[in-house]
Amino acid sequence: MDVFDGDPRKWPTFIANFRSLVHLTVQSDAQRPAILGQLLSPKLRSGFSGLIANPAMYRELLQRLHKLYGNPKTLAKTNLNDLMSLPSLRSEQCSDLETFFCKVSRPVSTMKLCGLVHDLKSSALLEHTASKLTPRLHERWLSYERGLPPVMTLETFVERLQAVLQFCQRRC
Repeated sequence: MDVFDGDPRKWPTFIANFRSLVHLTVQSDAQRPAILGQLLSPKLRSGFSGLIANPAMYRELLQRLHKLYGNPKTLAKTNLNDLMSLPSLRSEQCSDLETFFCKVSRPVSTMKLCGLVHDLKSSALLEHTASKLTPRLHERWLSYERGLPPVMTLETFVERLQAVLQFCQRRC
């Protein structure tokens, strides 16, 4: 399991893994905060040292971490910023497509995991993200989009981008 460094983008995956591997399997509240402390970056470990050291404060420690890093508004803002600052796809080479796919897929997956349905359905955000494709792929996306139901989402975009990437990888 990776150490959590305070990046809100990484919180949903971190806490899901922590719950599965530690919270639900380790029975002792004395051990849980000690393990959690080892999975926090030195900066966070230092900042929460008082809570980590006291097993009775385990629940409060989780609540504080969640308020700071798992707040839906923070996650929405972070993922929105990631998509808004997305660089344009440089070429249609497999390596560039894969990099672009990962940069789009990560925030979209996080939005889905956190239940940020409104953001996933944002037509403005979808149009902005699609505009980062190469001109040829953008035109293909618009043609594809015309043949689908009226409600397109970022998830649909990621699925289509994944299909394009898989096609590219099969050609190589």
